[in-house]
This record gives sequence, structure tokens and C-alpha cells, in this order.
Amino acid sequence: MSSRRPGAVRYGCAGVTEVGGQFADINDLEALATLIAHGEIVLPIDRVFPLDQVQDAYRHLMAGHLHGKVVLTTR
Repeated sequence: MSSRRPGAVRYGCAGVTEVGGQFADINDLEALATLIAHGEIVLPIDRVFPLDQVQDAYRHLMAGHLHGKVVLTTR
């Protein structure tokens, strides 16, 4: 690849070259989903909130010091 697309994040595994931003490619996203499904990439989750606690989730996010993603559940 001659140049990186702006807004993309570079990964070097399983043929996934760039993922993210407005330039995400469906094939790369499918490859990334497969890696996650097989446990080859583990996404750290800091905390899970039910959707009705979205304000608490936002406050937690804005407080910083996260050790992973903040997740909202709908169930």
C-alpha cells in the first residue's frame, strides 16, 4: 500500500491492513470480526451499563482512567 488513508488504523494481522474511520472496507471488517469471534483479538471491556443508565456510562467515560471500552446493553 503506497499511502495510508486518513482516519484509518493500521493492523498487521490476518491480512487486515487498515480498519476504521470513514474508509473502513467491508472485507477488512469481516476479517476483524472473524478474529474477534475466534478469540484471536480480545477487546478489553472496562464496564457494562444498561441503556437506561447511559448518563452514568457517559460520566464514567468522561472521568477517564479507563482500562477498556464502556459498553451499553439493550437487554
